[in-house]
Amino acid sequence: MSEVHGRRINPLDIPIIKIASETHLMSFDNKYALFKMELKALRGKDKYEMIHMSLKREEVFEDSFENFMSRSGEKLRGKLKIEFQD
Repeated sequence: MSEVHGRRINPLDIPIIKIASETHLMSFDNKYALFKMELKALRGKDKYEMIHMSLKREEVFEDSFENFMSRSGEKLRGKLKIEFQD
């Protein structure tokens, strides 16, 4: 707990916007937690499917480019799972 102008405040009562504007005063762990919260808020409740890619090591650029170009922007929001072929 901190004291401001003679009264105790709970850090959890401080609006998140006020905290976010003072990032230079935050530890790395708190900045990371704030970043994760903001990402979660941007995503909302939407769940995106995992994007599976099977790429040849010798042609990784060409294969990945083809995979990305064949998908819509909305589908590219999912997490990537890449499997390399030998």
